[in-house]
Amino acid sequence: MTSPTNIPRPQVTWASNIEGNQSYYYNNKAAFYLNDVVDIIGGLKISAGLSYTIAQDYFHYNTSNDIKYSNSQNGVAFRVGPIYYLTPDWTVYSSYATTFVPQNYPHSEDGVTVYPAKPLQGNQIEVGTKYAVTNQASITAALYQLTETNVLVTSSDPILAAQGVMEQIGEARSRGLELDFAYRPLPGWDITASYAYTSAKVISDTNIANLNHQFANVPYNAGSIWSTYEFQDGFLKGFGVGAGLHAQSSSPIATNSIYRLPAWAEVNALLYYKYDGWRFSANITNLFNTRYYQSSTGFNNVFVGQPLTVAFRIQKQF
Repeated sequence: MTSPTNIPRPQVTWASNIEGNQSYYYNNKAAFYLNDVVDIIGGLKISAGLSYTIAQDYFHYNTSNDIKYSNSQNGVAFRVGPIYYLTPDWTVYSSYATTFVPQNYPHSEDGVTVYPAKPLQGNQIEVGTKYAVTNQASITAALYQLTETNVLVTSSDPILAAQGVMEQIGEARSRGLELDFAYRPLPGWDITASYAYTSAKVISDTNIANLNHQFANVPYNAGSIWSTYEFQDGFLKGFGVGAGLHAQSSSPIATNSIYRLPAWAEVNALLYYKYDGWRFSANITNLFNTRYYQSSTGFNNVFVGQPLTVAFRIQKQF
């Protein structure tokens, strides 16, 4: 179950506005969650959840007009759906959920007037199944449709987009398939793999340039495979190694753009040692230092993927 409260420290973010001046905003957010699973009869259960989000932000647009605003966004979201155990190893489920996500990013439709974005709202329908093939292997599959309003996208005007201006679309719909596979062939050896197909498009908007285009930075196909092995005995007991691959197809640089970021793949690795509640690890990102373009925020703002990086961690479990 998610923690009942989540009250982060206020965030202060600095950014450049469309005139090259600085702007900043403060954001406070609190969220409360309730979740439960109720046994009904036989193998039937009902899962339900409720959340309430409170957000307050203050924005100062430091230009000659000295634009300031404060904005409050409070809302409720819920989730409900049945879970049915066909057998102890085979489960099917469905769910209906609503979405409420405050958005504190200031946006403009004309590059001059700045005002707060409306909260992201929507609903999702999902059906899925999980099957334990053996005690060591399982497969999960899910189909979903997510419909949202007030989604922030890069401005459809290339000039405004280059200046970082955003706009909110009328309605967007994501449909997709998700597959997950987990397998433990030997004690200490784990293999996981996943695949996702996502069709995310604008289906209703006053700006016809946005209609029926795949969302920026959303590939149709993405997948990963990861494997770890931890030595179980001998002088290497506690040592572990892991490696994996993430790959995805090309994606649009903007929602209404014909230009695309190329497909890319990245290899990651892991080394660790566990002893007496301690864990020492080295996480290696982009093992072969592959250069790729990960995402874009507009027609001329493209971000290169993370280069070869090694992060060392020391953890103690009490």
